[in-house]
Amino acid sequence: MSYARAKYAYGFCDKTGFRYKLKDLVPEFNNGVKTGFLVGKDVVDPDQPQNFLGRVKIFDPQSLRDPRPDPRVEPATAAALDYNPFSVNGTTLVVTENNHGRSGTVRFYGAEAFAGIGASLFNRDSGYTIISSTTNTYTVTLSQSATSVETGGGANVYAGPVTETP
Repeated sequence: MSYARAKYAYGFCDKTGFRYKLKDLVPEFNNGVKTGFLVGKDVVDPDQPQNFLGRVKIFDPQSLRDPRPDPRVEPATAAALDYNPFSVNGTTLVVTENNHGRSGTVRFYGAEAFAGIGASLFNRDSGYTIISSTTNTYTVTLSQSATSVETGGGANVYAGPVTETP
């Protein structure tokens, strides 16, 4: 069977009754099923996408399978230390910071000079590598030896990651 396809082939919209070119009539759908009506392109009501919830597989990867915490243990920001948190003996500097959880490197800010060591050595930008650690203290090695065994550092001393700038 052959169908008319000429430029004068017309049809009528089943919804409005208006005359359209046959090529401008489209099938109407309801819940993804053709209703059998042919309607004009300008009056067609598209199917509501929410009618298809649960029918369409959606690939939307947002969660992680078996996530792991960041291996970084040290706090991401500088923490204020207690008054005179440093204890120095030779080139060994013992820092008292309760429940610090630090490992790797540490940088100090605001430390004052004491025991013959200048403040710039304590507060150096490159920080220090932590040698040993307990729950409340950790040890670093200074590049200059102290002139005496002392406790000091001052009142406004902060410890933080090397990547942070004051």
